[in-house]
Amino acid sequence: MNAREFDALSHSLGNEYLAPCGFVYTKNNWHYISDKYQISFLHGKDRNASYSQITYLTLCIRHLEDPNEEGSWHKGIIDNLDKNCPIQISPLKIKEFIQSDYSPECWKYSNAQENIRHPNVYYPLYFGGLDKWVMKDKSYSESENAACLKRNVETYGAELIHEKKAKSILIDAMQQIAEYGKEWAEYLTPQEIMNQITNYGDNWWIEKNWVDRYGNRVHGRHEI
Repeated sequence: MNAREFDALSHSLGNEYLAPCGFVYTKNNWHYISDKYQISFLHGKDRNASYSQITYLTLCIRHLEDPNEEGSWHKGIIDNLDKNCPIQISPLKIKEFIQSDYSPECWKYSNAQENIRHPNVYYPLYFGGLDKWVMKDKSYSESENAACLKRNVETYGAELIHEKKAKSILIDAMQQIAEYGKEWAEYLTPQEIMNQITNYGDNWWIEKNWVDRYGNRVHGRHEI
């Protein structure tokens, strides 16, 4: 399965699992907007990993401005939220986190800017199949190619799996988002986002920026 086929699969499965929950599909990703927030199910990118048919599944959240106040947040769908939003979660973590009664032992904020392979933020998914040929020299054996393919995939934090399993994982991610995604978003109030970044962040400048912006909202200044 190549990238175009994977995007088509995501579109098809999303129509089954996410569209009935109010998600809309744009630019190969799925988005939901309420009157308070946007959540987006994205295929996170890593330039080199993308060539290896690896994507990083993630669910992003941003809050919308108060419609009665001036502010800088865009009211429509923003497509490029990966690393451009305050908090992200691996969609395969959502169910466990909600069912744990929001335990930080199951999930907590991690800086997406710092590590694209952090399991709290991304699920690395390989979708290229077991038979992909990666050796430039065609004289290598199938077993040698398979060993090289496995090393390449694992280099990017993913697991070498069959295309059917990749589809199953994608379905699992969408089902968790459909059932628990909005509850996760409701839990992450502006105050909770401030708490998460303050308690578990690394004091990066971008984290300070998010805390300041959400502080404005919490304290009624509406400058997110």
